Amino acid sequence: MAKEKSKEMIFRRATIVGVTIFCVISIVLGILVLLTRTGVVNKAKNVITDPELARAMTYEQFEDGDDNVEGTDN
Repeated sequence: MAKEKSKEMIFRRATIVGVTIFCVISIVLGILVLLTRTGVVNKAKNVITDPELARAMTYEQFEDGDDNVEGTDN
């Protein structure tokens, strides 16, 4: 009778450990899928989430000679 209880306890512990490991792996895989999908969507749409960067992207690009100001020695 003692052997039957120990076998039951081992089976229960193994089941609990197995279910826990399965849940953790499922959660990690789910998070990875969500992160990769949102990364692909953001890259495809060129979404800029930083407002300062979005504003800076509207400025004109500097070229050689733009820093020369008439009437100055610089």
